[in-house]
Amino acid sequence: MNYNENIQTILKEQEITETTEIQSRSYQSIKDGASVIGLSPTGTGKTYAYGLPLIEKATPGDYQSIIILEPTNELAVQVRDALQPFAKAQGLQTMALVGSGNRKRQIENLKKKKPEIVIATLGRLFDMVTENKIKPEKATALVLDEADDLLVLDSIDMIGSFSDDMPEDSQILLFGATDSETTRNPEEVFGNAFILVDVRPDITKNNIHHRFLKVSNDNKLDVLTRLSSVDDFSAIVFFSSTDSLERVAQTMSHRSLKFGVLANKENKMQRQRAISDLQKGNIDAIFATDIASRGMDIKNLKYVVNYDLPKTQESYIHRAGRTGRMDAEGTVISMGNNHDFRDLKKQANLGDQLQKIYLVGHHLTIDKPFSKPKKEQEEQSTKEKNAYIEETRESLKTKVDKIPTESKQLKPKKKVKKNRKRQQKNKGYHGKKA
Repeated sequence: MNYNENIQTILKEQEITETTEIQSRSYQSIKDGASVIGLSPTGTGKTYAYGLPLIEKATPGDYQSIIILEPTNELAVQVRDALQPFAKAQGLQTMALVGSGNRKRQIENLKKKKPEIVIATLGRLFDMVTENKIKPEKATALVLDEADDLLVLDSIDMIGSFSDDMPEDSQILLFGATDSETTRNPEEVFGNAFILVDVRPDITKNNIHHRFLKVSNDNKLDVLTRLSSVDDFSAIVFFSSTDSLERVAQTMSHRSLKFGVLANKENKMQRQRAISDLQKGNIDAIFATDIASRGMDIKNLKYVVNYDLPKTQESYIHRAGRTGRMDAEGTVISMGNNHDFRDLKKQANLGDQLQKIYLVGHHLTIDKPFSKPKKEQEEQSTKEKNAYIEETRESLKTKVDKIPTESKQLKPKKKVKKNRKRQQKNKGYHGKKA
């Protein structure tokens, strides 16, 4: 890579010596000002892929020239922290605008710092646009990080309106781990011609094992508790909604499984604590929703557990991408019934890669546990029933033997004559004499 000296110095300080495929393949197109769709698995360096070439070509003093949109507050802060050292080395200012921040202070900092790079959540960005604090006509590059999450029905018009007010030769970058109908046809929203850089591997790559654990809804809690006793168990457990997560968390809080929670309410410190606790082995699992888990990077994660099955292939890919990073071994365990098994095979396009797995004691195995033939099971059941009947009969016989018979009648107690004096006898009421 031909990063400039300032960028290379920071990379060396971070001990980064190699670029990832998404970084190397998208670099020159972004540097040349082209609009790019960049698709790459989670954890492959997409932030640096779009961020570093933009920082290299940015000009100090070009206020609000780079706008980066993020789907969550946490991601916005995370991206700002990741890019800040490189921007500083180039004489550029960065700033995060998030919904949880103090709006008045953010407006003051926009005036004071005059940042060239603004990383924002969608809601807060348009608050600032409405108040004329952020001006689309100043932006020469707009980045949508996790573009498939941002380009949804409620926000497409707002984002399209923002890009319409940008200079005609401005650059649009759409990055994410999965695509969507909009990212497949972005020209309809933005009008720009796009270059596609898709480096996503097949999700059936050999180091990630896709497994299905047959279990009824009523037994999922018990099975999840048992999973925690599997050797080296550390997992992200995915739920389809915050309500589902909270119901399970409330019940599991009284069981042996130790877990942290990432829904949508946790602040940055709570998220970092949960991730740190999992990596240190203080907890067995993190309970998470799809949205709350975006941007989460946990090294050497052994398992992803789909407590609630994902609703789309894109969601399955996002979840599966949390394990098996940097070619490490990982396993995705999905829980459900036979109908769910067939549906997931088709939905995630896994085919024979999705295999059933069995929880035997404290071990997971793809080998179906041995079960006796039906006739032998019936014979065994009959033997057990007969043994129970015989045992009951013997118990009753013992109790009957203890009941007194005619030959062993109990002698009646001898009547005790009361020893009363004559004058005490018959002193009851006898009525009046006539």
